[in-house]
Amino acid sequence: MAIQINHTIICCDENEMLAAVLERYCHANKLDLGSIAVATAGQVLPRSQWQHTAVVAHPHYTVFSAVAGG
Repeated sequence: MAIQINHTIICCDENEMLAAVLERYCHANKLDLGSIAVATAGQVLPRSQWQHTAVVAHPHYTVFSAVAGG
C-alpha cells in the first residue's frame, strides 16, 4: 500500500499505525519526530492519535516542522 507524505510516496503495510510511518519518514528526512505536526484532509491530527490511527491507501499527509530564524 502507498501513502503520500508531503511530496514523498511511502510504502507501508495495511493497517500500519501512522506513528510508525512517521518515525520512518522523519528518520529518512532527518526530522525530529517530536517537533512535527501532521495534517490530512485539512485537519491537524493530534499527536495523541498517531499511535491509534491506521494509515489507509492513497491519502495525502502533510508534515509541518517549525523553523527558527528571522
